[in-house]
Amino acid sequence: MKAEIIAYTTALINVYAKEVKLNTNSLIINCNKRALDDLNDFLAFVEDVQEETGFVKVILENGEIDLLRKRIRELEDSCENMCEVDRNLQRKIEELKNENQNWRLNNTSLQKDNNNLKNKLKGRM
Repeated sequence: MKAEIIAYTTALINVYAKEVKLNTNSLIINCNKRALDDLNDFLAFVEDVQEETGFVKVILENGEIDLLRKRIRELEDSCENMCEVDRNLQRKIEELKNENQNWRLNNTSLQKDNNNLKNKLKGRM
């Protein structure tokens, strides 16, 4: 049982470590790093546990494994939510950049019109 827990936890650690390497958003990286820290702490705990059926039975009776599975699901959901937030923020940034560019173009056009009007007024005086 201990070997299976170690293998499963190591696989989860590898998934989160890969996400940290592939992601550029600091918010998501921090979320994944917290998950990695939790998983590494859990892995260290499991590795230190003596292989005794009585201890495993106590864990199962106390529902700690279910709690840990729930926590892992919460962390995964949290990371997925952060990815969605990041995508929305990136989209909004692009929209604002485009809007800013439009304002700049309109401003340049208005400045030209203003200069033309000033020149016409100078010519009448």
